[in-house]
Amino acid sequence: MASIEQHIAQYRHNRRFVATISDQYCDWIVRSTFYTCVHLVDATLAHLDNYHPIDHKTRNKAIANIRQMEFIAKKYDPLYQLCRKIRFFADPQLWVPKQQIASQVFGRLLYPLEQSAFRLLGISNEHSEIVIKPS
Repeated sequence: MASIEQHIAQYRHNRRFVATISDQYCDWIVRSTFYTCVHLVDATLAHLDNYHPIDHKTRNKAIANIRQMEFIAKKYDPLYQLCRKIRFFADPQLWVPKQQIASQVFGRLLYPLEQSAFRLLGISNEHSEIVIKPS
């Protein structure tokens, strides 16, 4: 079981990685963004409730049942569902065209989730713009 600090370190590591992925790989941008959020969510769950989920099912249930996580759940669940669609169905461009990554994945889901988690964790705003490299 990872500590809060370990989850935050992995979040930061993954967050830096997302910025390096070419927009030719929208599916990997979405997957990596999702797993970046997993670590931030797990750090938040550990901080709020000393809860350490062992899989997606228990994490999703915990997020849904902790009132303070309500806003995070509204951002996390669509990202989780999108990640599953991209993982199990071919043609990632169908699900998230590269022109929509910045607005739909980062702007609508990642950035607000980060802001809420930082607030709940009591840590300073670490938001740094993810820059997608041109193809």
